[in-house]
Amino acid sequence: MKKLFIYTILISIFTVSCQTPVENENENILVEESNVTFYKGDYMSDIVESFDIIPLETNDSSLIGMPHVIKKRNHRYFLKFQDKLSVFDEQGKFIMNVGNIGQGPGEYPMISNFDADNENIYILSNKGKILFYNINNGAFEKEINIAYDNFTYGFIKSIDNGFLLASAFVTENRDGLIYIDMEGNVKATAMPMHLGNTPKGNIHWLKWKEDCFIYHLSVSNDLYCFNATTKEFTTLTVSNEDGLLTAQDVLELGGYNNGKMMDKRIFDMADSEKQFVWGRLKSDNMYYDIYNKERRKVFRFDVFKTQDDLFFSTNENEMLHLMYLPKCSSDDDYFISITDANMLKEKAEERDLLSTPPYSKLKDIPEDANPAIIRLKFK
Repeated sequence: MKKLFIYTILISIFTVSCQTPVENENENILVEESNVTFYKGDYMSDIVESFDIIPLETNDSSLIGMPHVIKKRNHRYFLKFQDKLSVFDEQGKFIMNVGNIGQGPGEYPMISNFDADNENIYILSNKGKILFYNINNGAFEKEINIAYDNFTYGFIKSIDNGFLLASAFVTENRDGLIYIDMEGNVKATAMPMHLGNTPKGNIHWLKWKEDCFIYHLSVSNDLYCFNATTKEFTTLTVSNEDGLLTAQDVLELGGYNNGKMMDKRIFDMADSEKQFVWGRLKSDNMYYDIYNKERRKVFRFDVFKTQDDLFFSTNENEMLHLMYLPKCSSDDDYFISITDANMLKEKAEERDLLSTPPYSKLKDIPEDANPAIIRLKFK
C-alpha cells in the first residue's frame, strides 16, 4: 500500500522523452492498447529527470492546511483550502488571498471551485454565481448568475468566451454538464444524471487536444469531450482495453467506492501542457499511463515495481496523507502535487540530505509550515 504514496505524486508529474509518433486509428479512444510502451524502473530516481520542492511562505495571512484543489495558472499557484483561496508565486512567496466569506459584493458563502486565466480569477460559488477578480491585485470586478436551475456546482473551467461547469448532484431530467457564455447564459448541455456522474477529486475538464476538454465519468472508462470550436459535447473512452468499467457499470454497482469494481477502474487523471496522465487499478497491480499529447505515445508505469528513494514513503499513514488529495493541473511542462513540508523535512534530515538541493529549501521552514509544492519532470 505504501507505493500508493509515490504515485499520488506521480499522477501530478510526468514529462516523457522523444519517441516515434504513433497515431490512434479511432479518434474516439484516447489510447489504443497496441500503442502502449511499458517502462520499468526499480527506483523513482530511475524515472525522474529533475524535481523541485517549493515551500509555501508561512505567515499569519498565508497560513493554510492541506489544500483541496491546486492549480497552476499564469505562473502562479492557486490553492483552495476549505473556503479560502490563496495565491503564491513560482518561488512559493505569498501574494494574496482572494475574496472573503460573506453576503456582500465580492463575497461568497462557500467556494465550490475556481479557475484563472491571464486576466481574471473566477470563483464558483455554491449559490449559482461566478465571481470575477483581477488577476494582478485580487480586486473584485463583477459577478454573473448562472441561468440553470436545480444545479449544484462542483467543477469549473474557463475557456475562450465562456465556462465549462459540472455537477455531481442534478435533479432528474437535468444534465450534469453545461457550457455557459460570459454572461451566464447556457449554450450547451450534456450527460443525463443516470450516467453516474460522481465527483473524483479535481480531475475534470482536462485539456486533451487543442480544442477538446474532457470530463471523466466517475471511475469508469467513459468521458465527455467539449469541443471548444464547435461548442458541442461528444463521448469518448479512455482505452480499448478489455474489461474496463463503463459509467453504466459504475451506476449499477452502486458507485465508485463499491469494492466489486476495485480491480478494473480508472481512478485518477491530471494534465499539463504536453502530458496527460491517468491511473488504473487491476486485481494484481496498479499502474499509470502517461500520454504525450504531441507525439501521441503512451508509457505505462507499474506502481508496485518502483521504490520511492526521493520522497521516502514508508508506511500506510503517509500514503493516506496524500492519497485523497485532488490531482493537480498545470499550465507548463511539469505536473504538480503537494506534501507536508515538515514531514518531508524530517525524512530528508534522517538521510543527511538537508544540505542537498532541493531538500535544502526545507532547512529553515517553521514547525507549523505551510505545505510544499512538489514539481517534477520525468525522463
